[in-house]
Amino acid sequence: SAEQWHAFRAFDGIPRLGEEPWHADTYSRELNAGEQRHLFHPSHADGFYPLIQGAQFNLFGAHQGELPDTWVDPGAGGAGGFLREKQRRRVDKAIAKAVGGKGTLRERAKRWLRKHAGQGTVPDEWLRLDWDDYRLAWREIARNDDRRTLIAGILPPKIACSHKASFVRPYQCTVEADRIRWTPQFEPVQLLYLAGMLSSFACDAVARTRLAKVTMTTKLFLGMPVPRWEDTAIHRRIAELCCDLTCLPATPARPWADYTALAAAVGRDPAIHGLTDPADRREAEIELNAHAAQLYGLDRAGLRYLMDALFMTPRYADVHRELRDAIGARLPEAPDDD
Repeated sequence: SAEQWHAFRAFDGIPRLGEEPWHADTYSRELNAGEQRHLFHPSHADGFYPLIQGAQFNLFGAHQGELPDTWVDPGAGGAGGFLREKQRRRVDKAIAKAVGGKGTLRERAKRWLRKHAGQGTVPDEWLRLDWDDYRLAWREIARNDDRRTLIAGILPPKIACSHKASFVRPYQCTVEADRIRWTPQFEPVQLLYLAGMLSSFACDAVARTRLAKVTMTTKLFLGMPVPRWEDTAIHRRIAELCCDLTCLPATPARPWADYTALAAAVGRDPAIHGLTDPADRREAEIELNAHAAQLYGLDRAGLRYLMDALFMTPRYADVHRELRDAIGARLPEAPDDD
């Protein structure tokens, strides 16, 4: 129909997460709840990290999910040792690919490491684990009749992810002449912007049209369109709103949900700017969605069509109708031709 064409043409030409400039590097098997169950503990002990599965986070992070009921030991004898060995294999492959030469991947990496690290394996101090920093995760289980289909949020450091919580890796590994260098895949403001855009109804509309079963696969996730980051007022405002919705003060129930450093990186403070009042959160979500829709090129009619066609399930129709009207009121009636 003309309405459908008008709405979906807004996504034409917008880069997908697997494409330039994003090239998002993702991972979906940090810990498998079946294969690595021997590393899981049913109760917390001093120094343990919580295991985050799909239910333990929601849009806008870990404060919005269920409390964890499983814990892991980050030490050498627990999940930490297991993940360090996995990361060593990742680094071995990067080294072997960078230096080339003859022999197996392990042989090439070992020669380089002996020369530059003084040993045949990657030293512990050269490693960075994914749980050392903030990361954007998404739920593997997804449904088109739930309130939302694509559920992505930023998780704090010092938590472990099961295979039900895939994520964008926080670091890129680069092999230099005589060392390994770890750099952020995305700067904090870019990570918050990305999380904010993925949390919008506009982006979720695409997810709803593409999800065939109940699994948000890596392929589907990397196919999500997200306008490229630009250092403009609207892009920074989306990051700021996502920060205020995500970076809440840690609580006695979630002392591990510490977003202080992420908020500080964009000039915010969870104790001051974190939104806990439902009315304030609703207003921030409406503003975020209006800005996101504008970056996608949606006008009021386009957003209305997408929400009417895809989000008016019986259980959530009333809520979504109110949000549709509130977001739409902030959008132009027709595309801006300027």
